[in-house]
Amino acid sequence: MSRLLKFLKAVNGNVAVTFAIAGVPMIMAGGLALDYGKASQTQNILQQAVDDAALAAWASEGASKKELKQIVKKYLLKNGVEEALVGKIKVKLKRHGDTKLKVVAKGKIETSFMGMLGFDKMKIKAKSTVVRDFGNIEVALVLDNTGSMLADGKLKSLKKAAKIMVNELHDKKGSSTDLKFSIVPFSRYVNVGLSNRNKPWLDVEPDSEKHETKTRNITEKVKGSAKNCGTRTWTSTNDGVTTSGSYHACDYDYKVVGTEKYDHVTTNKWYGCVGSRDYPLNVKDIKLGKKIPGLMNVSCAQELTELTEKRSEIINKIDALTATGETYLPAGLIWGWRALSSAAPLKGGVNYNKMSKKNYTKAIVLMTDGVNTLMPSYPTHDGDGGDQKVANKLTAELCENIKSTGKNDKQKIKIYAITFAVKDPKVKELLRNCATNEQYFFDAENESALTAAFEGIARSLITLRISK
Repeated sequence: MSRLLKFLKAVNGNVAVTFAIAGVPMIMAGGLALDYGKASQTQNILQQAVDDAALAAWASEGASKKELKQIVKKYLLKNGVEEALVGKIKVKLKRHGDTKLKVVAKGKIETSFMGMLGFDKMKIKAKSTVVRDFGNIEVALVLDNTGSMLADGKLKSLKKAAKIMVNELHDKKGSSTDLKFSIVPFSRYVNVGLSNRNKPWLDVEPDSEKHETKTRNITEKVKGSAKNCGTRTWTSTNDGVTTSGSYHACDYDYKVVGTEKYDHVTTNKWYGCVGSRDYPLNVKDIKLGKKIPGLMNVSCAQELTELTEKRSEIINKIDALTATGETYLPAGLIWGWRALSSAAPLKGGVNYNKMSKKNYTKAIVLMTDGVNTLMPSYPTHDGDGGDQKVANKLTAELCENIKSTGKNDKQKIKIYAITFAVKDPKVKELLRNCATNEQYFFDAENESALTAAFEGIARSLITLRISK
């Protein structure tokens, strides 16, 4: 073998050894990079899970600190963290009243190459702070005040639930935020109040009386003529609810014993009730050049309350709600929409551009216990509701028009819909589709479920966000 070949052979051997020695730290560096890459990936998984868990826990209204901790742990285990970590997950919580919740989660991952250096596990940690962001809120409570609400104490349950919602939002609002409520009680019609009589958007006749002198017979029972005496039954149907009872009565013969003159008075009086403009104006909040018709000699629910920040006024108005009349859902919906508008007739809401700039939320809470029992006959709602297709179609169209309000998502009006002790699946479907989404629809079978629905809406109106 030549000297050159021997030299090259010797050099190659030294180079191999040199590279072998030099390669150890290179391999270790690569292994460390893999371990740290795994740690970084797991950290991201843990952080996302902690953010989601913190939001889920803070949305659980009324939960104790211990219960919140359990909610966080369960949420972490269900969101892939258990597979990414080894051993127990440690969770710490710190709550700052009703405004902030801080969650810290710690765990470990198994290492690969770092184990050669005696570090078989690596610690990782994620923390998240959830803040209640109470923006400016305008809410129209569109509440069924029909005769059927008298049955089974439903009106009493409604008053209780609605007041809980109002108080909860007022208790949690900040001093610099706007919170306003409007109440729109509805049945066949809505009462806009006598104070609006001369407004340019309303078409209502002046009250009047006509006096006439008339003559009538004076009669009296014929003694001993009583017959057919006994118990008699009666039935009455009001807003789809039939009631019955019994009474004792007899039939009598009567005789005329003279005549008398009397003053017959015919009144034409407005009590604040309004009907509908012709279609399609009855499903749109536009063109008030076509006036809203006031209905003479018609009674309706309590006068609506325009948007106000006064808690006591809203609570008192809720307490004063009464139940009477038949159901026509579009009447309540159109005035709930108008209550939130910045334009005539009511003008109480902020305009839609301000909604975007000043973090405003507008919401309608529609609650009913039954079906549309009437249809429009323009301007009145006297049509037989046996065939509900027309009224239901108008209800659905109004819901879509309201939800389409505004130029973008920040200007949209939210609709929350509640059915209370409703059996008819068609009504439930109508209200479910009316709501902004499935989570905004509540099917309450009893008082406790109704209260939970109003509480859930209150929580939904308060935004939860991760504080960065």
